[in-house]
Amino acid sequence: MQAWHLWAVVALLLALAELMGGQFILLGLGLAAALVALVLAFLPGMGLAGQLLIFGVAAAVIVPVIVMIFRHYFPEGGVSVMNEPGGKAGQPRTVVERDGRVGVEIYGDFYPAEFPSGLKPEPGMEVVVTRFRGIVAMVRAVSAD
Repeated sequence: MQAWHLWAVVALLLALAELMGGQFILLGLGLAAALVALVLAFLPGMGLAGQLLIFGVAAAVIVPVIVMIFRHYFPEGGVSVMNEPGGKAGQPRTVVERDGRVGVEIYGDFYPAEFPSGLKPEPGMEVVVTRFRGIVAMVRAVSAD
C-alpha cells in the first residue's frame, strides 16, 4: 500500500465519521487528508514530515473556513420550521391523514400532530403549530385564537 492510499483511507474515514455529528470539523480534517493524498499521488517520495506539514497547514486553513460556513448557514440553536426566515411557522395548516396517522405537512414533510392534552386533531381541521416535541407537532386549533 502506498502512502497516498493510506491518506485517502483516512480522508474517507473522517468524512464518514462526520456523519455521526462532528459539526463539519471532521469533514475539514478529511479534506485536509484528501489533499495530502492528492499531493502524494504526484510526489510519492515525500517523507512523513512533509506529509504531516501539508496536513497541518491544510487543516489549519480548511477547518476554520468550514466551521465559519457551517455557523453561517446553521446558526446556533439550529434552523427549524419554528424560526425560519419569513415567519411561516404561525400559518394555519390543514390536518391530513397519511398512512393511518394524523398530522400536518410543512414544506412537504409530514409531522404527526397532537394537542398539548394528548388528543389527536381530526383530518381537515385547521391548526397552528406551536412547538415540536421530538418529531410530533404540538398544535392548537385556529378557532382557539
